[in-house]
Amino acid sequence: MAPIQDITVTGPTGPIGSQGNKGYTGSIGPAGIAGSSGVIGATGPTGHPGSQGNVGASGPSGPTGHAGSQGMTGPAGAGAGSQGPTGPTGHIGQQGINGITGPTGHVGASITGPTGIQGVTGPAGSGSGSTGTGPTGPTGHIGAGVTGPTGAGSTLSRNTVSAATSSIASGANAIVTVSGFSSYALFSIHTSAAAWVTCYTNVSAQIADMSRPITTDPVPGSGIIAEVITTGSQTVNFSPWVGGYNNESPVTSDIVLKIYNNGGVSAAITATLSVLKLEM
Repeated sequence: MAPIQDITVTGPTGPIGSQGNKGYTGSIGPAGIAGSSGVIGATGPTGHPGSQGNVGASGPSGPTGHAGSQGMTGPAGAGAGSQGPTGPTGHIGQQGINGITGPTGHVGASITGPTGIQGVTGPAGSGSGSTGTGPTGPTGHIGAGVTGPTGAGSTLSRNTVSAATSSIASGANAIVTVSGFSSYALFSIHTSAAAWVTCYTNVSAQIADMSRPITTDPVPGSGIIAEVITTGSQTVNFSPWVGGYNNESPVTSDIVLKIYNNGGVSAAITATLSVLKLEM
């Protein structure tokens, strides 16, 4: 028996109902008042700077550029200037004094010894014998001749004479006498320390000059031969050289000096003179 199938029967569509009226749209309300801005918060502390990174290695140097070409040589300058005229010939200095020739030495006396006594002639022989001859007397002694000393030659050489003081105060004098020559050529004076050294012809000239200040020049003809003022160990040369002599009565070979301490402290001072002997 075949199964029974359900059959759906669709009824007729009912009429569409009428649309209802739309409702009125409500009006927009007033805008709300804006709220006040919020307070800005405080700025936070600055963070610690990070450590510096390692410096990168230097890049390789670029190649050296080509050297520029050498510039052209400029034209040669004008020829050398003409030679200036020759200056005049200097004056020839005066010739120095020749040394004095020393005296000739005495010639020794030559003494001749006495002649010896002649021997006695012997008696004549008798007959044919030979004639006898007496003996000859001895020969006398020959006297010894004494040779006199050789006179001094004319060749002279320079000498140095020195005078030393004991310790003298700054600004004080010392009077010294050094054995030299009756007359002499003075070439230089050396002082071992700062000093004022004055050389005189005699003692009376030195005494008369005691009160003269170091800043005052000596009076010509006052018996002052030469003087030097030094500031330490120093040599003062005279050009031309100075002629000096002893003017005592009788004349001696002494050279009279005054040595003044020109330094700031007490000192023993030595003055050394370079001289040439002119007179015996």
